[in-house]
Amino acid sequence: MQIKTPETIHFNPASNTFEALVTLTTSDGSYRYPCAVPGPMSMPVQAAAFKLVQQAKKRHATRTDLSACTPCAAVLPRAA
Repeated sequence: MQIKTPETIHFNPASNTFEALVTLTTSDGSYRYPCAVPGPMSMPVQAAAFKLVQQAKKRHATRTDLSACTPCAAVLPRAA
């Protein structure tokens, strides 16, 4: 499994959370998870990114939460 560090991380002052869309790539395809972790605005972005990735890994392991999936080319049916 490959996990791409979020390129864009937003701080939501209304909820005091860092938010990002985290992408995990497996042999089945790419999965994208909307993640949010609490933290003060003074939290280093690298720390927020680490927590966001950990949340995505946990959500992917349970697969009971909202996600989007793009199947790999090997899984997609071929056009005739």
